[in-house]
Amino acid sequence: MQYKLKDGTPIDESLIGVKYFPTKDTSRFSLRLRNIDPSDQGIYTIRLERGKTVLQSDGKLTVKKLEPINDEQEKKKTEGFDDGETKSKKQPKKELSDDQPTFDSPPFFHYKLEDETVNIGDRMVLSVTNTTLPEPEVEWYKNGAKVLEDTKYAKRKDKGRYELIISSCEMNDNAKWEAIGINKFGKCESSCILTVLNPDKAEKPEIRHPLENEIVYEKSQLKLEVVVVSKLPVKITWSKDGEKIVHTDEYRIMAVDNHYSLSILDCKRRHSGEYLIEAENAIGKVSTQCRVTVKTGKPRGIDEDDTMAPAIRMPLPSTRELPENAEVKLVCAVTGIPTPEITWFKDDREVTFAELSYDNGLAQLFIPKAKTTHSGVYTVSAKNDHGSVRSVGMLYIEPVISNFKNARILFSQKISFLKTEVEVF
Repeated sequence: MQYKLKDGTPIDESLIGVKYFPTKDTSRFSLRLRNIDPSDQGIYTIRLERGKTVLQSDGKLTVKKLEPINDEQEKKKTEGFDDGETKSKKQPKKELSDDQPTFDSPPFFHYKLEDETVNIGDRMVLSVTNTTLPEPEVEWYKNGAKVLEDTKYAKRKDKGRYELIISSCEMNDNAKWEAIGINKFGKCESSCILTVLNPDKAEKPEIRHPLENEIVYEKSQLKLEVVVVSKLPVKITWSKDGEKIVHTDEYRIMAVDNHYSLSILDCKRRHSGEYLIEAENAIGKVSTQCRVTVKTGKPRGIDEDDTMAPAIRMPLPSTRELPENAEVKLVCAVTGIPTPEITWFKDDREVTFAELSYDNGLAQLFIPKAKTTHSGVYTVSAKNDHGSVRSVGMLYIEPVISNFKNARILFSQKISFLKTEVEVF
C-alpha cells in the first residue's frame, strides 16, 4: 500500500487528477502538481508499506515568486540568441500533458490502476484520470466481463477522474480489473490485480436441515424452515419458481437467530411450486430447494364431523422492539375444529385498546400508533370445547429520547424491564 502526504497529512483524494497527478512506472513513483501557488509549499512524503516493512522518502518544495524582468534584461536575453541558434534548438514534440487539457486527442490515463490487496469486507475504490478532450466514455471490466452498477458496484465521475467503488469486497472480487476509455479519436486502457485476503479463514454459509418436499391441503398452513450457519454477515433470499419472494401478509418471512423460515397461513393451489432459499456471504453462496404440492379436499381420515383441539401453527415472536409512534402488528396462526375463541392479554389483563381480528386461522393484534405504555408481555389464547392453547411474546416500545440524562434513565428502565420479563418466561 502506498501513501502520499503533504506536511504529514494525506493528500486529498478528490484533488487527484485535478491538482495532483501521481504516476508509477515499474519501481519509480512521481507526483506532479498543477497550477503551483504558495500554498503548495511544504514537505512531501511518499510512504510504501507492505506487511511490517515501511519505506519512506521526503522532499521539500519551495515556491518562489517570479522577479519582474526589466526592459534591459529582456533585451540582453533576446540578443543572446541568433537565428542559427534558434533554428538549432528545435522544440521537442509535444506530449500529452496533465497540466492542461489536450484537445482532439485519444484518451490517455495519466493516473493508472495499480495492484491492490484488501481484506474481505473492505471498501475499495479503483480510479483513473484523463484530461484529453473530448472526454471519453470509461467502462470497467472484471476478468473481461463488463461491470454493471448495482448495490455493490457504483461508478463515479468527477471532472477528469473516473472511479469504480466496490462497497464490500468478496472473494469473487479477487480478479483482474480493467478501465477502458474510448472517444472518437481512439481508446486507452489500464489494468490491475485486486487480491482479496481472508485472514479469519471464514467460509461460505452452511445450511443445516435442508428443505424437504411438502404435500399440504388447501386452507392449511405451511412452514418451510432451515438453519444457516455463517461467521460473516449473511444475505437470505427466498424464491418460488425463480421469482423472488418478499414479506407480505400472504408470505411470512421470519429470521430468529440463525433460523430462517417462510410461512403461508392459508394455502391455495397457486402456492404449489418449487421453493428455494439462498444464503450468501462474502465468501460464497449455498442453496436448498423443495417441491410444494397443494391439494384440494382434506387429508384422509378427517370428516366434516371430526373435531380438533386448538393448535399453534406459528407462535408470536418471542421479543419485538419498535420505536414510539410506530405501527404494531402481532400475528399468531391458530387452528382448531370447531373454530377456537381467541382472546388477547397484556400483562395478564384482557386487551381492549387494540384492533383484534381472527380470519382463516390467523389471529392478529393491531396498534396503529404505539406508546411506551404498550410495552409488556402479550398472550394470545385459543380455546374450543376440546382444549386450549396459548402463545406468549414480549413487546418493548422504545421511547423518544430528548437528552443524555433521560437516555441513561430509560436504558436502566429497559434493562430492569427485560430482567423482569425473563423471570416471567
